[in-house]
Amino acid sequence: MDFSGKSGRISVVMCTHNPDEQTFSESLEHVGKLRWPDGGHAEIVIVDNCSNPPLDQCDHLRAWLLKTPGARIVWEPKLGLSHARARAFREASGEVIVCFDDDNAPDADYLEQAWKASIDYPWVGVWGPGQISIDWAEGSHPEVVRRYAGEFQQHRQTHVSYGLDFPATDTMPYGTGMVLRRAVALIYAAQVEAAILKTTGRIGNQLASAEDNQIDWLAMLNGWAIGRHPALKLMHMITADRAQPAYVARLAYGKAKSYHPALREILPDFFTAKMPRSGKIMFRLLGKTLSWIFASGRHSLAYQLARTLGFAVGTWAAYGQTPPRWVQRLVKSLYADKSGDTQY
Repeated sequence: MDFSGKSGRISVVMCTHNPDEQTFSESLEHVGKLRWPDGGHAEIVIVDNCSNPPLDQCDHLRAWLLKTPGARIVWEPKLGLSHARARAFREASGEVIVCFDDDNAPDADYLEQAWKASIDYPWVGVWGPGQISIDWAEGSHPEVVRRYAGEFQQHRQTHVSYGLDFPATDTMPYGTGMVLRRAVALIYAAQVEAAILKTTGRIGNQLASAEDNQIDWLAMLNGWAIGRHPALKLMHMITADRAQPAYVARLAYGKAKSYHPALREILPDFFTAKMPRSGKIMFRLLGKTLSWIFASGRHSLAYQLARTLGFAVGTWAAYGQTPPRWVQRLVKSLYADKSGDTQY
């Protein structure tokens, strides 16, 4: 792939649904201050994934679009982060596509560093930031701040890491600040549009995830390494309503529940064996829960229970089964979203 050109080679995409206005405004201001590599022109695509009211009616966004060259907004009617990302990837024209969430504040040189990494490591198809810090809003629960920053992707590494260790790798990038080659982005978009990949990612208030894992896995299946680069730095802005123990438990449940169904869509052969009995699934996961609790203390009981139930429900789903009714009732009582809806 030729990276010698100086324009039209990098795109920024941002997918959003009913964002917090203040956080979104701050994120847009940081995106607007990004330096574009080698004098390239700006292309910024904002994908409004069924916000109510639509974001093109918001004064602060309209003002930002007017003052930001190359920025535009598009509407994606299919609710779900995977659909929004597929639309964003189709809209973007760059050979390198950089993804920001509506609560990200990237360093001003993020695009320059992303471009440099793409040139220096031509075998890496997906990069993630090596350094993510958290900006906790006033009112954040101190226990969440102290113990669960990792759930909001905080990490810091000082070395470049990449690999092809499928399906799990310590170098796996998150969706936050993800940098993709166009070839990888279009493979993912095509599979979402063809309903080969049905993992939706976040949808409304439901905290499903793993669509970013699927991007990483697809890249590796197609011969690209994935990695994290310490020169890619951003701040993750967390509102007070998210920095609460109940939200963290719902988040842990959603992440755990999503993993195995997402993996099955990529590697169905992983799930050809006979499904373990329900009792065996719960027994194994109970053992893991107890080991996690003994390792980290009783304060983590609610969090580890969320992970246990999430992995159990996700395992049933990966085998095309529904959980026992008592598990469904427990999950609904603990992790229903604000509308009362819970996916099994």
